[in-house]
Amino acid sequence: MGDSEVGQINIPDPPLDPECNPTHFIQVAGGGYHSLGLLDNGRVIGWGHHGDGRCDVPEPPNDPEGRPTSFTQIAAGFSHSLGLLDDGRVIGWGYNGHGQVTPIEPPEGTRFIQIAAGTAHSLGLLDNGRVLGWGADGDGRCDAPEPPEGTSFIHVDAGAYHSIGLLDNGQVLGWGRNEEGQRTNQQGPFLLPSTGRLIKSARKR
Repeated sequence: MGDSEVGQINIPDPPLDPECNPTHFIQVAGGGYHSLGLLDNGRVIGWGHHGDGRCDVPEPPNDPEGRPTSFTQIAAGFSHSLGLLDDGRVIGWGYNGHGQVTPIEPPEGTRFIQIAAGTAHSLGLLDNGRVLGWGADGDGRCDAPEPPEGTSFIHVDAGAYHSIGLLDNGQVLGWGRNEEGQRTNQQGPFLLPSTGRLIKSARKR
C-alpha cells in the first residue's frame, strides 16, 4: 500500500537458502524510499531506492573470535539501514553523511539488544537498560538521558528529529526536537512489549 515509484512496496519473494530450502520473513522495516526484510535464516534483503547503497545489505561479519554471525533485527532510516547481529553488535549501510551508519561498539561488558533508525540518526538499546545514539545530533536527538533511578529502558524508537524510550515502569521519556510536543511525556497506560501488560505511566509533564 502507498507510493511505489521506486519499487519500495514491490515485495520480493523470500529467496531460497544455500541448500535450496525456502525462507520466510520474520521482520520488516520501512525507510524513506526503501524497505528491508529479515529472513528466518538470519539474512536480510532490501528493495526500493538503492541510492547510497541503502538496499545493498552486507554479509554479516564474523565475531571477534572468527565465528559466523547472523542478523536478529533490522531498522530503516530515511536513507540508511541498520542490522543487529546475534553477538550484540550493530552494523549499518547506506548514506553516512552524519555518521548514522558508522559502526559503533557497545561499551565493554554490554551488548545491543534493540535498534532504531531515524531520518539521519540511529539508536541502540543496551542490555544494561541504557541507550546510545549516533549520527545527526541536532536538537540533542542522540543524547539519550540516563533513566530515572531504579528504572531501565526496555524499548527505543527514533523519529525524524527526536527520540523516545519506554521504561520498565511504563513511563516514556523523549529527547530531541519538541516544537510540536512530540517528545513530551504523555499519560498512559503504555504497553510493555516484553510482557504484554499495560502499566500506568507517570503523569504528563
